[in-house]
Amino acid sequence: MRPGAYYKAVECAYQATEKALKGLAWAAGLRATGKHDLVSLLQRIGAVVGEPPESVDGAVKHLEPMWGDVRYPSGSETGLIPADAFGEGDAVGAIGAAREVMAWVDAELRQP
Repeated sequence: MRPGAYYKAVECAYQATEKALKGLAWAAGLRATGKHDLVSLLQRIGAVVGEPPESVDGAVKHLEPMWGDVRYPSGSETGLIPADAFGEGDAVGAIGAAREVMAWVDAELRQP
């Protein structure tokens, strides 16, 4: 990753997580909404497949607030454009959170 592009890693991590959760929701018989709300989506999934591990819940809660600043910078509390709002630590954290969720989704999808 290079400076100035960390926000893109955050955005991709968020979207990958969202797609993974929506795939699990679909497999569980839920019809996911088009809203970008990982926390609500995880709660809906948890009601059907069982509560996710705390690490997955924490990963989703880590990613959720990043979406607004990445996608809608005019609403950012900092007033910074995405390229200036996110650093390497944010990108690495977002990627780690996405991996945590995707590992859980993968395990859930492999359940008979």
